[in-house]
Amino acid sequence: MIRINLLPFRAARKKENVRRQVVVFILSLILVSVGLYGVHNYLGGRVYNLNETIASKKADLSYYEAQVAEVKRLQQHIDMVGERLNTIRDLERFKGAQIQMMEDMTTRVVEKRMWLESLENTDNSLRLQGLALDNTTVANFMKKLEASGQFVSVDLVNVVRTTYLEQSMKKFVIVCNKPVAAEPEKKEG
Repeated sequence: MIRINLLPFRAARKKENVRRQVVVFILSLILVSVGLYGVHNYLGGRVYNLNETIASKKADLSYYEAQVAEVKRLQQHIDMVGERLNTIRDLERFKGAQIQMMEDMTTRVVEKRMWLESLENTDNSLRLQGLALDNTTVANFMKKLEASGQFVSVDLVNVVRTTYLEQSMKKFVIVCNKPVAAEPEKKEG
């Protein structure tokens, strides 16, 4: 029988298989590297676009924050002007009221028997301090104030005997409550 030595053929085939596997491995590495490079470029592009979007949104945000600050400043200015207009309206509505009240007080004071020392006017009350010769004069003055119709109630806080210019007098304090004025309706607009 003839013996054929197949070892060199098997060795050549084995070498060829190893070479093929190395080529496949290198091609696989190249293919994976190209794929990773492509994914890297794709994700890098997305990151760049998102960073640009973030920068754009931050610029828009700072612009709108400046606009909001301007609107708030203008709203405060509008509120301040509105308060001033309300004050002016109140002053126009009540102009002359203080003078009229003083004239009314002078007509109600009992002549040569009493005089007023102080007058404190608030939104809802009037506080009068004065001197009178006797209690009857104070009572007459209070009746005149009640009859005027300007006050809801006239209350005597106190009467104290005192001496003024060597004469016995009555020092009095009267509080007159004014009617509550109805607030005008505010227009919404």
